[in-house]
Amino acid sequence: MGGRSGLEEFGLSEYESRAYLTLLKHDSLTVSELAYHAQIPRTKAYAVVKTLVRKGLAELLDKKPVRCRALPPEETLQNLILLEEKRVKAMKKELAKLKQKYEEVRKPTDIVDYKYQGVGANALATKVAEMIALSRASIRCIIGSWGVRVLNACKEALLNAKLNDIKIQIIRLWSYGEDEQGSDFPLGLDVRVVRYPLGFDVFLFDEYSVLIVEQVTGKGVLIPSKEVNSVISAGLFKRLWSISTPLNTLSTILSLKDGEDVLELLDPDTVNQAFIRAVSSTIQDEELMGVIGLKFIEELENAMHISLFSKPLDINLPILINLLTQSLGEESLVRFDPLTKLINIEEPNTQLLMPASVWFFALSGVLKRNGTALQILQNTHHPDEGKHILQAKILAKAPKT
Repeated sequence: MGGRSGLEEFGLSEYESRAYLTLLKHDSLTVSELAYHAQIPRTKAYAVVKTLVRKGLAELLDKKPVRCRALPPEETLQNLILLEEKRVKAMKKELAKLKQKYEEVRKPTDIVDYKYQGVGANALATKVAEMIALSRASIRCIIGSWGVRVLNACKEALLNAKLNDIKIQIIRLWSYGEDEQGSDFPLGLDVRVVRYPLGFDVFLFDEYSVLIVEQVTGKGVLIPSKEVNSVISAGLFKRLWSISTPLNTLSTILSLKDGEDVLELLDPDTVNQAFIRAVSSTIQDEELMGVIGLKFIEELENAMHISLFSKPLDINLPILINLLTQSLGEESLVRFDPLTKLINIEEPNTQLLMPASVWFFALSGVLKRNGTALQILQNTHHPDEGKHILQAKILAKAPKT
């Protein structure tokens, strides 16, 4: 007797399969007879019989010598099938657990759930002082009047941090109608001032924690996140720091006669827009516009490390037209015909000679770089209609001067 019987699929060994098939062919057999007919070693026969009995495939008869017989396969093997199905089900359940553990370890790190801590207004100063004491490298703050009061309540913690060589940088958000009172920071801190309508205070502790405070209610949320800290530091703090004014410089100016008017000049957007309008109301020479525009896009390329303006005109023009449209606002209308190369701009009636947008100058600069130019065909004011209409054409070749 050799080969596979098929009973191995039910978890039976080769000897067990031989023994059970042999018993099915006989009414009953002694252990010795079973060993002979099933061709299994006599030394293993009794152990095989005990296993078949334990698995419910055979039973021992109360006779001497001991005899055994097979139980009906439709009952015994069905039980084995049920046991096997139960075992497979348990294996699948365990497999699901292992798969979950495997995926948890390897899940993408760009989506992370952070546990944040809410901080009430009354507990804010205590929490800030605690975070200052825990800082090891840097403390950076963007604060309005509420944040100033909080830091004033944390002077001792700030002084200790400074003594421990912690880098402290504070940006004071100055709002219209405020004075310099309430900015009595400890001496030696690096404090700068800027006009910027942020609406909330930000405290960055080292590179790992961020405390954001609503300026009206004073309620805050502490987020232990290196990623959030990095985004705010690079996207907001760095920019505001670059356009802010040192507090010492501002204090000196404020001590001069009419120096308080300087506070009105701390809004960079308003100042820049005023300058653009001044230039736009003065320049009407296309060649000069091209020279200024070319220098402008070169400065942008150097400052922002971009190559957009070096790309072909069919890529640049749609982008610049859209930027021009957005910058002029909803009350203005900009149309560009790619076939005729005509640009039509309608603005609310102003005294400006050119559209008050840096992107109009950038457009002239890009055209000059590409050996073309912008020729003004119409530049008229219509007081009755409340409009200023400018029509220009992109020339195929820059005119000779």
